[in-house]
Amino acid sequence: CKQHDISWQEVIPGRILHVRLHGVTRSVDLINLYQHVSQPCNMDNRAELWSTLGHLLSNFSKKNTLILAGDANCSTDQRCSAVGYPTYERHGQRHHGSLHTDSHLWTQLLKQSNLIALNTWNPQTGATYEFNHQHSRIDYIICRREHADNLSRDAQLLHDFSMLPLSGAFHTPLLTTLRKD
Repeated sequence: CKQHDISWQEVIPGRILHVRLHGVTRSVDLINLYQHVSQPCNMDNRAELWSTLGHLLSNFSKKNTLILAGDANCSTDQRCSAVGYPTYERHGQRHHGSLHTDSHLWTQLLKQSNLIALNTWNPQTGATYEFNHQHSRIDYIICRREHADNLSRDAQLLHDFSMLPLSGAFHTPLLTTLRKD
């Protein structure tokens, strides 16, 4: 697209970025998310972010393609229409990773907006975040249900990505496709 076909806004600076690619008959809405770390001192900020994100999603045209991706700093705690498997595989075993007291808000937001977390549908998909012996699935690629098919639900973790650090904390990049209308 051309530069004048792109608009953007920092809904919450450093936390929610909305980019719109304006099309002739419909647009593409891209949301980048970075939720606050789950700590007692951040719970009000986390609740505000969930609320703001829910309000933002409710104002988009249903005909637009929607892609939400980023670090939700929150696990999915239950299998539902938006989440395939709340657990992930690591070294041949199933794990929940970190459990978050507000994960029900995250899951409810996805369900209410008719969204689907694409990297939760393959039972072999692993953790997206690792640091020392800690691991969890807190990063996601999300779209509307109508843009998800079997191929998109088989999101891949790019463990061989050249920019991953050799030590310390890291988030594994995700790759998938979306069904085109």
